[in-house]
Amino acid sequence: MSIVRDDNAQIRILDPLASRQHAVLHLGKTIEIEDLDSRNGTRLGGEALIPRQRVFFPLEHALLIGNTTLILQHQWVAAKVHTHGHFYDHLVEECARGEGDPQSTFGLMRIHLGANKDPEAVASAISETTRPGDVLASYAPGELELLLPDSSVDKCQEMATQVDQVLALVGKDARLGLAVFPRDGLSPGTLLENACAKVRPGTVKVAGVVVHDPVMRALYQKADLVAKSNSSVFILGETGVGKEVLARTVHAQSRRATKPFIAINCAAFNESLLEDQLFGHERGAFHGVDRARPGLIEAAHGGTFLLDEVGDMPLPMQAKLLRVVDTGEIIRLGSNEVRKVDVRYVAATNRDMAEETSQRRFREDLYHRLAVVELRIPSLWERKAEIDPLARQFLNDLAQAGVRNVPDLSKPAMDLLFGYD
Repeated sequence: MSIVRDDNAQIRILDPLASRQHAVLHLGKTIEIEDLDSRNGTRLGGEALIPRQRVFFPLEHALLIGNTTLILQHQWVAAKVHTHGHFYDHLVEECARGEGDPQSTFGLMRIHLGANKDPEAVASAISETTRPGDVLASYAPGELELLLPDSSVDKCQEMATQVDQVLALVGKDARLGLAVFPRDGLSPGTLLENACAKVRPGTVKVAGVVVHDPVMRALYQKADLVAKSNSSVFILGETGVGKEVLARTVHAQSRRATKPFIAINCAAFNESLLEDQLFGHERGAFHGVDRARPGLIEAAHGGTFLLDEVGDMPLPMQAKLLRVVDTGEIIRLGSNEVRKVDVRYVAATNRDMAEETSQRRFREDLYHRLAVVELRIPSLWERKAEIDPLARQFLNDLAQAGVRNVPDLSKPAMDLLFGYD
């Protein structure tokens, strides 16, 4: 059994003086300990071990690795459920250690047991999935928390999957939230908040999407409700605030999630090309066209169609689109055949639509058809609490292409991001 400072160690030593490959226990008729030429050495009963030599390890004797003492006992003692105070002290220590070690990662889980009648049995079952060094604690009745020190992002996800499997036996209202240092925060408070946010009733869970600020959390909760209907949605917001991300979220959480999600940038085409892209054409509709092609709206049948930058659509095209939205029917260019389509429309723009409609640059009747529900995404300067997690998420995403240790953002760099107007 390996005794190392590593995610997959059988016995994990969470001690900065321990080496990544420190020692190994040899199990047989007797138990022997072997130091693996560690940096700071291993002591048994006060005596320093000679590296790479196996030594008998007696019961009840103390093995010293760095500042950590291990004692060999006859019987394994089940993991204890600690108090929140004990848990929080360890969390503070891990955050402090992480500040001084750019390679440090660890995880924090908040576990909601719901209306389970036997929380002690659930806690016992979860404790069987934990490893030596993990800290399982009780936050409140029906609420547990789990600290995963010195664990990579992948290991944290693996542990979350194991706990999820336990919770699946508990009931449908049991759930967990996972936060990982430094990806989801650097301070105990931020990590706890991110983990808690994922288990709160009504909170939206969207893979790869940072939803941290209260304003954004409320927006995504509203989007979650909207997704369950079939209403058209109009998304407003400046360029780059995540309008398409929100549109894809609405689609992913709707009953159409298994059907196509297709988007078009209305500003990228002139009127004739845009009409062809939207409605398609039949063979011979234009000179040199030798095959029929369905339009993008037809291709989105059963799913969601995003009209991105719809405020830039020419007025004649707006009239044609209005008929399609109203009737659910399209006619390909060069054809007289009416085709029924079942599509949910989501429109997005960075323009002021009140101004556009009042100046008659956008048809008011089309706007009201598309804006059955309107969602406005605030600019980043209105939700500065998301600058830190967004920056770290992007950094983490970029580092996935082969970088083992995700680089950190320095305080001056983060100050620059926060100070930018």
